[in-house]
Amino acid sequence: MSTLSFRLRAIALLVCGGIAAAALWVPALISSHSELGEWRILGAMFVIGLLVSAIIGLPLLYVIDRWLRFRGKYVVGGALYGLIFWILMDAPIFPKDWHRLSESWFWLDFAPRRAATFVAFGASIGVVYSAVIWLLVRRASRTSM
Repeated sequence: MSTLSFRLRAIALLVCGGIAAAALWVPALISSHSELGEWRILGAMFVIGLLVSAIIGLPLLYVIDRWLRFRGKYVVGGALYGLIFWILMDAPIFPKDWHRLSESWFWLDFAPRRAATFVAFGASIGVVYSAVIWLLVRRASRTSM
């Protein structure tokens, strides 16, 4: 099986991250009578997804490619990405919020549902990324014959 360069895998990751972030905005566009300004947010969401994927996803891709050697490694990487994103965006990581960590409602009610949503979304994007990589490898092996 042919392998792809890290650069091509990184570009695919950035595009998948941008599409995933933009896809979060699509239900809002469908459910409302959207105006042109709301469609512009779709492009902004793509750029935000691209930037977040560059900050979190590229280092994680390097680690995943270096340490994991099984088929579903990008699904696991997507789940880790979702967990890291939840920690950075939703978890009480600032000192003024640390008191929430000692409250049982946080660990039993709030955190599991929220973290599971981020992890599931990340894992599903990991499935999409795995499919994109598989298609790119298949295409590269066909052109090299």
